[in-house]
Amino acid sequence: MNISSENYVSPNQPFFMIDVLNEPLLCDKSENIDSIVFYEKLDQTNLPTIIRDLYIKIQSYNQEIYLNNWTFFSLDEIIKRNKILNENNIKAIDICLQYRGLGHINVIHYDYTNNTFYERYDGGSNGYDREINWENYKKRVGETKIDINTIFN
Repeated sequence: MNISSENYVSPNQPFFMIDVLNEPLLCDKSENIDSIVFYEKLDQTNLPTIIRDLYIKIQSYNQEIYLNNWTFFSLDEIIKRNKILNENNIKAIDICLQYRGLGHINVIHYDYTNNTFYERYDGGSNGYDREINWENYKKRVGETKIDINTIFN
């Protein structure tokens, strides 16, 4: 497991490029963060325990987590994306992505109405692809139920 620099957002980079810090992951960064702010942000996300524990381990709300070819969004990014999803009446939380090439990605999202994880296609090589994927997401078309534990192995 690796983490990004603070405030790094892979979806804003060409080819969803990751930003791995070449530093050991510190499991106790409590001296470096504002714990109150961290837990307030964590509570805003409505994440399931298995994912909450991952963020608690790194004790950061503004860094991405890289695990087994998946990029977990920072808590700040999850909150930002969740606002957009709520505005579009999508009852899910985008958690992580995996770059597939040519602008295409797989996204894992959590449906908090039925406590289920799903994987879907997103992104695309052009605006038409991205718009189709967005419309499909709003209708919840093309998503596959997954066992989240498989990405931790």
